[in-house]
Amino acid sequence: MFSQKVTLVSKPELKTTKGNNLLASANVVYFGKNKTDREGSHASFINIEAWDQNAEALAALKKGDTITIEGEIYQRRWQTKEGKNASNFYLSVSKFSKATP
Repeated sequence: MFSQKVTLVSKPELKTTKGNNLLASANVVYFGKNKTDREGSHASFINIEAWDQNAEALAALKKGDTITIEGEIYQRRWQTKEGKNASNFYLSVSKFSKATP
């Protein structure tokens, strides 16, 4: 379980899936204790997804909002058109709330 205060770096995008479920996705940044690059940044960026009621609530937020999220980190794997293996990580949000400044 991942639980962290994060800031939205993109406006959440809301769409309806083929199965008629609501899906909101966005990109967030959080600042950890460990450096993430040679310049000394502590920023980590991750894509997030929220479904159905959480999707509607997330979609109402705007870029720059700070939220506290809980969820599971998953890895997607696929093959590119060139036949190479590719993957990315995302967080499936189970619960979130707007954080106080």
